[in-house]
Amino acid sequence: MSSQNIVQEFATGTLQLKVYRAEMPPEELFGFAERENPKRAFLFVSKVLGRHIPVAPSVMRSIWRLLAARIETMPGRLTLFVGMAETAIGLAAGVFRECRKTRDALFLADTRHVFAAPVLATFTEDHSHAVRHTLYQPKDIDLRKQPVHLVAIDDEMTTGQTFQHLRHALAAAGLDIARFTRAVITDWSNEADTRTSLLKGAWDWQWRQPPSPPAQRQYPKASDVKISARQDWGRLGARSLDLAPWPEIHVSPSSRVLVLGSGEFVWPPFLLAERLEEEGAQVRYAATTRSPIKTGMAIRSKVEFADNYGLGIPNYLYNVHPDDFDAIFLCVETGREAVSPLLLNALRKAVVLEY
Repeated sequence: MSSQNIVQEFATGTLQLKVYRAEMPPEELFGFAERENPKRAFLFVSKVLGRHIPVAPSVMRSIWRLLAARIETMPGRLTLFVGMAETAIGLAAGVFRECRKTRDALFLADTRHVFAAPVLATFTEDHSHAVRHTLYQPKDIDLRKQPVHLVAIDDEMTTGQTFQHLRHALAAAGLDIARFTRAVITDWSNEADTRTSLLKGAWDWQWRQPPSPPAQRQYPKASDVKISARQDWGRLGARSLDLAPWPEIHVSPSSRVLVLGSGEFVWPPFLLAERLEEEGAQVRYAATTRSPIKTGMAIRSKVEFADNYGLGIPNYLYNVHPDDFDAIFLCVETGREAVSPLLLNALRKAVVLEY
């Protein structure tokens, strides 16, 4: 498509976009919303990610394939795929699965959770509501023993700084990074266009008024909440993501089904959604998040509740209306007793599945 200009007004300022290249119309890839975050007021809300807007698994898979096709291999080198928590973990896992068929590869999800495992590296995401990221040393492989092709994956890139922080942190940890690829759905940065995005553009933000400080909300912490020991999907490294979670779950063909991941725990829930869609159900996939966003524009509804990890951190579910579905499966890596009653009351018909 030819270049396109987009102007979006927000309560605190104006966002101007210049689209140079796009594999599909921008309005099919994203909408807009306002963050509850004084560091950055605007948010690109992906329509194909499966996080803030429910999406068919087949649509998500088509995006992964488009991105995977743009990642060039390095013969004889291990490709390390890193998914950026929390929003892009599912995206990165999906791209890894598409690439894994022909390449020597390892998937590693970064996290904001604490585990009893050796830390490989930490880095920061300066504009985020949750700044610190941690990468744990993968099991059964020392990444310092061989040159690696680092493929960092996120839903969008506005400046590229977080990717650079990741690269520098891994280099400081002793990794020999032979090539560095950034793969994103939308690239708004001034970085060179490596064609590992579905859209390339530039952005300019003009403040109209300073943002108000966000409300400081907190929930009581619960110290006895434990995360599942089944860390087979990425936080501790994974050579394969071909899992088969919840094989006992089936629905009637043509049923309207919503499968929800929770926070960083998104890959096993997606696999359930994908299987149910392949069995004939009308499936949508989305996930809870700790990202505070204002209602309006692409955010039509919002539920706030306590996180199920016992951290006392507000979590949110966006754009989900229970009456649109015949069945809702909420997938968690904690015990179901840790799930907030506020969330369950909002979902009404949800069945909680433990991993």
